[in-house]
Amino acid sequence: MSEMIADKIWGIPHRATWAFVAPCLIGFPAVSQTLTMAGIGQMAATAAIERAAAPARLAHRRAEAGVMIAEGAFEWTTSGNVGVRTGPEYIASGGFLTTATRDRTSTGGAVYAERLFSNGIRIQPGVIASRTDASTTRLLGQVSTQPVLQVDIPIDRTLGNPIEKLRLEHARAEVGLTDHEVQVAQRAHVHQSIRLAWALLAAQKREELAEDSLEEVRRSHGRASALVQRGELPPAALVQADARRSIRSSERDRLRAVVRRLQSELAFLLQSSSGQALKSIRIADPLPTVGNKAGADELVQHAIEQRPDLKRLREEVEAARIRVRMAEYQAPSRVNLQLRNDAVGISWSAPLGSLRQQGYRDQAAAELELAEHRLAELTRRVEHDVREAVERALAAERLVAQLLPAKLELGKLKESLSANPGGGANASLLSEIGEQYGQLASELIDNQHDLAVAIADLTLYSGQANGAFSSRPATSQSLPNRP
Repeated sequence: MSEMIADKIWGIPHRATWAFVAPCLIGFPAVSQTLTMAGIGQMAATAAIERAAAPARLAHRRAEAGVMIAEGAFEWTTSGNVGVRTGPEYIASGGFLTTATRDRTSTGGAVYAERLFSNGIRIQPGVIASRTDASTTRLLGQVSTQPVLQVDIPIDRTLGNPIEKLRLEHARAEVGLTDHEVQVAQRAHVHQSIRLAWALLAAQKREELAEDSLEEVRRSHGRASALVQRGELPPAALVQADARRSIRSSERDRLRAVVRRLQSELAFLLQSSSGQALKSIRIADPLPTVGNKAGADELVQHAIEQRPDLKRLREEVEAARIRVRMAEYQAPSRVNLQLRNDAVGISWSAPLGSLRQQGYRDQAAAELELAEHRLAELTRRVEHDVREAVERALAAERLVAQLLPAKLELGKLKESLSANPGGGANASLLSEIGEQYGQLASELIDNQHDLAVAIADLTLYSGQANGAFSSRPATSQSLPNRP
């Protein structure tokens, strides 16, 4: 379903584009590099695995270790004891015991094995051994062994569901939580990188526009100087041309600084231990002109089903429910049936107060309510964000569709006047049209950047695969108007 939704978002079939980055680029010193959005997505995904998702991966390892610890409660364990006992012994004489005594030393010990089963039954087989020293009757010391087997069967509600079993379920739920945390961290890093890449591309387009505008102003300055010399324009026109040239030069320098800053930030996000050091990144893709074609309701449903952060919170709710069940066994009354090869008995224990038990219950219930609240709030946030991103994409696309023809027509007029500058009137008109063309082109870049960012946000918000971040529309088909 994810690929079908991606087809509608981007207007072209979703393809695996992550293998774009050329292997020959790895291992060289920092150089100027031209990348596509697909290449940036691949590099961001690699960097995310190494850097952004590292804490989540470590948390996942810790959770897996917690599962091993919980499973260890059902392993066999051994125990033993050994000791020496000295006590009085009656002395026998002529086959009869007398009242006289002497000290007797006896040694003994026991070895046990023990295992708890998932149904709550615990078995403890073992052997008890003892040895008595020779007495004054010159009887040989005796060594005796006795096998024992004890079975503890809970005859309360813990039968079939001991707390150790609940701890194992909770540990496994924690592993599921960390799985989703890794995905959330990776997606956030890729999304940040793609957003920054679109900002860099827009800044590069503005820089190119500023360079063209500066070149045009320089040509206009030359024409104004010639016209002033011929007396067709007043000297003030040359002063105005100088001012426009200074303004355009300053604007170009400012945009260059913005581009360098964005290049540095993007290079930092994309850097991985196995990749090259990047600088002066240039982006080859054009800014988009079309956006989402899937319905908002469909995207919201997909987001609710596929967003890893929502999946994580659903796992958190399940873990909280397990903790509620565990709270019932933290300080409970216990009744056990004990079976031995030589005895049968019942043992029990019960707290005399209820504060601890109630505290465990209230704490677990509050954690469950908090987890459910977070899930409900994030679900509402997701629906809002998806619909808002769709609205932004629709609005930006409509503006782009309006500005593109106007820019094309104004560009044709500017080229025509540039080819036949004529006298002072035409020079003034050409300068005015050049100003309008620059403003229109800049406005178009801004709206295309807004559209690109809305598409990247929609990819994140709707739970698309990471590869969709770097896709771009390749069709001129427009979105249908919003109802």
